[in-house]
Amino acid sequence: MHLSLANSEQPIGVLYEFWPRADGTGRMVFISEGAEAFLETTADELGEMIQQQRLPLYGIDTAAFYESIFVAITQRKPWAAELGYRTPKTGRRLWLHLQSYPQVSPERGLYFSGHWIDLTPMKRAEEESRAAYRVLATHLENTPLAVIEWDRDFRIARWSGQAEAIFGWRAEDVLGKASDEFALVHPEDAERVAVVIRKLLTQSEPRVVCANKNLHESGRVLHCVWHNSVVTDSEGCLISILSLVEDHTERVELDQQLFEAHRLESIGLLAGGIAHDFNNLLTIILGHAGIVRDHSAPNPFLARSLGEIDTACTRAAQLCEQITAFAGIGRLRVVPLNLNELIRSEEHHLVALVGRSDAIRYELTEGLPPIRGEVRQLHQVLENLVVNAHEATSGRDGAITIASHAVEIRDPDAASGFVPSPVPGRYVGLSVRDYGCGIPEAIRAKIFEPFFSTKRPGRGLGLAAVRGIVCGYQGCLRVTSQGNEGTLFEVLFPTAEEVQPGTRTRGFGSGAYEQHPPKHGAILVVDDEMHIRELIATLLEEEGYEIATASEAQSALAKFQPDPNHFAAAILDVRMPGLQGPELAARLRELHPGLPVLIVTGFSATELPAELWSQGPTGMLPKPFSFDQLRESLRKLLLNASIAATP
Repeated sequence: MHLSLANSEQPIGVLYEFWPRADGTGRMVFISEGAEAFLETTADELGEMIQQQRLPLYGIDTAAFYESIFVAITQRKPWAAELGYRTPKTGRRLWLHLQSYPQVSPERGLYFSGHWIDLTPMKRAEEESRAAYRVLATHLENTPLAVIEWDRDFRIARWSGQAEAIFGWRAEDVLGKASDEFALVHPEDAERVAVVIRKLLTQSEPRVVCANKNLHESGRVLHCVWHNSVVTDSEGCLISILSLVEDHTERVELDQQLFEAHRLESIGLLAGGIAHDFNNLLTIILGHAGIVRDHSAPNPFLARSLGEIDTACTRAAQLCEQITAFAGIGRLRVVPLNLNELIRSEEHHLVALVGRSDAIRYELTEGLPPIRGEVRQLHQVLENLVVNAHEATSGRDGAITIASHAVEIRDPDAASGFVPSPVPGRYVGLSVRDYGCGIPEAIRAKIFEPFFSTKRPGRGLGLAAVRGIVCGYQGCLRVTSQGNEGTLFEVLFPTAEEVQPGTRTRGFGSGAYEQHPPKHGAILVVDDEMHIRELIATLLEEEGYEIATASEAQSALAKFQPDPNHFAAAILDVRMPGLQGPELAARLRELHPGLPVLIVTGFSATELPAELWSQGPTGMLPKPFSFDQLRESLRKLLLNASIAATP
């Protein structure tokens, strides 16, 4: 047995002999040929390295190793050690298990014989396993999914960092607990989750995917999808249950919001249609009540009844306004506003939009006259311009400057670049300047087009909305940009000053005008509702106007085309079969440039295209309206048209 081991070529079970000395050292008298090749050394070299304590070791405490040899020799005890050995010629790193036994023979006296086992493959496999475990653990800790492992009793054995991020509980607070020992599952889904747990523990279904409501540590409701898998050993016995959890809360809430938006949109369409028809009926009632009042002898009883009709119609009109506002198509609450106060009220929100308080600088001129507008829409204008400026300055120095100032335009040619071209008058200006990358000229012409964007998909309505709102208030805007010097957006809003009788409006020069314009030419009335069309015609004929009526665009054009200049103005409904009111206005103005147009509608001015206001004198008469309101709206429209035509 001794000889066969001694001549073995295998690195496992190789015999060696070590002859100790009295000083605790010794010399290696024999190692097998296989061991010499494996260790890349001879018995003499190995003995010398042991004696000089310079074996090429790694991964162990070398001083303790040599001390253990000394103790074994001096006390004549068996000795064993596990060590890392680097071969002297090729530098291979080996792990060896050495074991020696003291023996005594008459010829040799005391000597140690033993063997070593090559642990290198096993150690390498262990290290690879540890590395793979580290990689897996890193993945588990950094995956966007929460990783939760349950033991055989369905108590938490692993709670990853993402589980803490999603649910709020720390690992030390939940390890060892069952799901019903803390508020993890929403009470509404507790019974359904219990069924899933039974399926997993009994392995009737080794993989179960379920969506249910959970609770955050704060009590907030979460919507999660759980991917549950049974982990078994080689014999199919349950080891644990692994759950990978996706947090779908944001997606579910967005879906709910989208569903709610679609639901409200459907209700809004229905409500808007009803309100539209109801406004038409109120217009007819108010109009005919006015005719009765104007053509009746003084009668207190009749006057009181007509007053009740007016009051009831006014209340009904307010109800319609609430309905259309709910539908998102109603007339907005336009009131006099102080632009500086509006800007200051938005400061906190603007800082939130751009991310830091020092990113915006204000240069506001005090003592500005009020403008007319709706607060929410003017907030939208300011926010969209600031967001656009912030995105343009991304990664660049320089603050965004928001300024306000008073503007008086006497010569429209001096205000070139504004869209649409401003009419002479007093304005309040809003400007937003950035020092970003600028806007190339080729792109500048398109920035106000709907859905045009140089940014990520899904953008492009911001500046289009700005233009629509500004033009809806008969304002104008201009964009100036040069290379990398940034961009300046300027917006002009007409002031809210009332037109004073006997003077020209908004500083349009000097001289007086007639308070009642001459009634030259016919008025074209186009409305698909017969009763409203006939009511308007009756009311205006009473005022001495020549009237031509039509129920839709084609018949209106047929009456207008033979002699366009014979018509002094057109009164158009917005929503009609075929061409809509604004489209018909554009066709009429092609035949008669600058034709005054009075738009009759129950909806907001912002629904009307901006070009409508820039193509000629334009007014808007909201439904329902009274005889006096119709008469005054038409008078102002024709009056402004005559002023604009004055040399």
